[in-house]
Amino acid sequence: EVPFGQDGDFSREKLRQRAHGDLANDYGNLCQRTLSMMAKVNEGRFILNPQAWGPEDQAFLQMLPPLTEAVIQDVSAFAFHSALEKVWDVIRAGNRYVDHQQPWSLKKTDPQKMMVVLSCVWVALRHVTLLLQPFMPQATASILDQLGVADRTLSALNALPTGNIQVRGGSLASQTRSRCRRRRSARVGRLALYLGNAVRRSVGTGPWAAPLGFRSPVRDARSQLRAAPFLFALFHA
Repeated sequence: EVPFGQDGDFSREKLRQRAHGDLANDYGNLCQRTLSMMAKVNEGRFILNPQAWGPEDQAFLQMLPPLTEAVIQDVSAFAFHSALEKVWDVIRAGNRYVDHQQPWSLKKTDPQKMMVVLSCVWVALRHVTLLLQPFMPQATASILDQLGVADRTLSALNALPTGNIQVRGGSLASQTRSRCRRRRSARVGRLALYLGNAVRRSVGTGPWAAPLGFRSPVRDARSQLRAAPFLFALFHA
């Protein structure tokens, strides 16, 4: 794994680990199991009310305010691996929060608390997805569509949204899961070869040509998520 601007070793196994662990099991898992529930509960309508958040909810959401500035500083210093790792710390915390709160159980025992938990997850997903836009612009756009987020600028993170939220239904949640599924070994091997050919080119020579008949990795949402493991393999320390 190679931090940006430094030498390092690349292996297909590390590429697989990033694709499986970071993209599918962490971010993809958090999106899938919460977005689908949000869209089904109360027809996707939520009211964000910070006064209803308990100590555990607040402890989780307190991770968000310092995240934006930290990511901006890292990206400004070309420390992309550090920026992504900070975002992924929050994503992993989000999965732990969901595991502990178990909103699927609260649906039967305490529906009001379930809505509070899902609203907290909505706030966290909105935050990390807005920050991930430069790395996966079209894939994150699909998730933001599902979340019902209109303002997608970094300045939107300066204030916490309140009031009514409409999570959009449809198939985007299931699409997110399918796009984040583990690639078979043969597919990952071909993608690794693609990456190796691309890295050998000088970045300043223009857009990467697509070797071996592959499409450009940034043409649509599906390809964005295919390209995302490349970013992790390159930028994660």
